[in-house]
Amino acid sequence: MTKLGLLSLIFITFCILIISVVSFTKLEILYKTTDCLRENDVLIHKFAFDIQETLQIPFFLVRPGKHTFHAKTRRISPKNPVIYIPFIDGNTIRVYFNGTLIGISGNPFSTNSLRWNRPELFLIPREMIKDENDISIEVNTENTIGIFEPVFVGEYSHIKHKYRVLFCLNQLLSFFNIMVFIIVGLLFLTIPILTKEAYHRILIGLALVLYSIYNIDYSYIPFLPLPYALYKKIVVSSLYLSVPLYTLGFVYEFNFKGLVRKANYWFLCLNLFLAIVLFKTKNNSVLVRETYLKLNFCMFLGILWIFVIFGKKVLSSFKEKSPGIYLNFFLIFLFLPFAFRDVYVLANKLPTPLVHQYILPLFLMANLLYIFHDFVSVYRKFLLERRKSILLEQESMRDPLTGALNRRFITRIAEIVPDYYTLALIDIDDFKSLNDSYGHLIGDCVLKGIVQGISKHIRKEDHIVRYGGDEFILMLYKCTLEDAEAIIEKIQAYFAMLPLKCDEIPIYVSFSYGLANKSHGYTLNDIISFADKKLYETKKIKKTKQ
Repeated sequence: MTKLGLLSLIFITFCILIISVVSFTKLEILYKTTDCLRENDVLIHKFAFDIQETLQIPFFLVRPGKHTFHAKTRRISPKNPVIYIPFIDGNTIRVYFNGTLIGISGNPFSTNSLRWNRPELFLIPREMIKDENDISIEVNTENTIGIFEPVFVGEYSHIKHKYRVLFCLNQLLSFFNIMVFIIVGLLFLTIPILTKEAYHRILIGLALVLYSIYNIDYSYIPFLPLPYALYKKIVVSSLYLSVPLYTLGFVYEFNFKGLVRKANYWFLCLNLFLAIVLFKTKNNSVLVRETYLKLNFCMFLGILWIFVIFGKKVLSSFKEKSPGIYLNFFLIFLFLPFAFRDVYVLANKLPTPLVHQYILPLFLMANLLYIFHDFVSVYRKFLLERRKSILLEQESMRDPLTGALNRRFITRIAEIVPDYYTLALIDIDDFKSLNDSYGHLIGDCVLKGIVQGISKHIRKEDHIVRYGGDEFILMLYKCTLEDAEAIIEKIQAYFAMLPLKCDEIPIYVSFSYGLANKSHGYTLNDIISFADKKLYETKKIKKTKQ
């Protein structure tokens, strides 16, 4: 790499770091309600908790059970009054305004529904507003409760932008990530098996499916029929296992050996052990939470290991000048500030980790660019091989002289012939005499001419098969005996009017035929046998007339 290229790389990397810091700062601001306050709006900064103590927002408590928070506000007079809570921790919440229930979030009949990062919005009927208003929030939780930003009470238009953006990020984006990683994961699981190549990519596919299971944690707990504690064991263990499986797949993809590969196996064993420890924990929500919070250090080891794997590949591959390589290199530096920020957030028990929800999916998608191109190449190769095999199979069912289908086609199509085809067994009249008079080359020319002439009078779904030396089977799709006979007579008239020209010699040809369909037999051999009898009768009648 030239000195100018190195300086450019350093400058772009510095810009990416700045963008990263600005990005997570902007994401944090989305959760703030203090900058939404306008005239006639109110921010609630503290609640009376269970009528015994006052809690200042933000607060976070490990306290299972049902709890009620009370606050009083002055009169408000917005056009569209709402209560907006950008971040509340609990299972099911009920919001009361002046003693009347105005909204429920979560499943009130289940303890599975964690309202963790979903913004909550409740409409206030204007006729309920008084000079002094009482707001009560009832939270039912299996483990923790918390409100992390002042509760907004006021005009909807003042907070609608934040509410919509957060809803899209935390609900729609989460759903999109789950679908993408399930689909891509299943592709990575199946394509190596179909193509019998790169079996290590199955590890990557399994990791992506496990990661998508973990992502369900953010939005879809209310729809799951499992106890919350057991479900948390499943999703957190899925995350623990997805990271080392993912990195191990790329260790094989990049053909890393020696210490790197051994370290990844040790990392996989460590995470498997941690998953077992988590599953051995009693099905108590608080205990499960405390356990996985202590074990989560392995996730930062995993993030660090992903950086090592891709950093090593990037540094060894700059000469390739691949857009995918540069994209992954820059995304590492986009990822790093988010990772350090989340370490700080979790260490201080703050509520807004961002890596797993926003940045890690983007980073994983960029990682996969390394092998998507190869997948496309392999798939193209697979299609070409498939087409080649089909072409060879088709060629093997063709008569090399006339281009008509051969007896092999008859055996392949035997099962459907009785139901869908009427058969005409055709025999060229006096073909032996023609061969004796003009020679075998002229005879071959006549056979080709017969096939070409018949092909002009049949449909695409009909077939002509060379059954013997000068015998052909005409297979007419969904055709009655009457219609088949009309087609054959039309073909006979065509050959009677138009001679075949073989080596500039005009030759008039005629043929005899016998017709049969399902009414004359239930197997292909039965139908051919009956058509052969009809052909024999026709030829016998012709000889008698001569």
